[in-house]
Amino acid sequence: PIVNEIDKISLHLQAGEKVTADHIEKFVGISKEFNVFELQNALLEKDHKKAFRILHYMQNNPKANPMVLTMSNIHAAYTKLYKYMHAGQVSSNELWSKFQIHSSSLASFNKAKKLYCSEEVEDVFSIILEYDLRSKGLFNSGTDDFGLLTELVYRVCHPRTTAGIGK
Repeated sequence: PIVNEIDKISLHLQAGEKVTADHIEKFVGISKEFNVFELQNALLEKDHKKAFRILHYMQNNPKANPMVLTMSNIHAAYTKLYKYMHAGQVSSNELWSKFQIHSSSLASFNKAKKLYCSEEVEDVFSIILEYDLRSKGLFNSGTDDFGLLTELVYRVCHPRTTAGIGK
């Protein structure tokens, strides 16, 4: 539970010292640069090099990055993007209430809105569906979770250049 993680951090802090992202990374093991949210942002921004750097880190920390949570986060990000793309003019204040886009991800979503067309996002949905099925054993000949996640990220980075189920 989170209480245990807070206890780990508090053992290393002086009285009154504020917890920082560096403390969390050092004592809990959650990296501020290499987490599922940064992977989501890298994919949204089409920063393929960064996405694969994060993926490499995730490979070395599989317990912190289970396949189902990583895929569901990527799916949620593209769902938000798709809705945002079709919403017309939206104020910064409405982003959370309408799309649950947090202010920390606003720049990534604004960039993605310019980088993607609707068809590409729809292709990403098909890719995610395919890898969800494969992670559950359908159409999969033994590729492990990390192999599937690597393929998924590659295909999301190149949505129109790769064939999938039903194409």
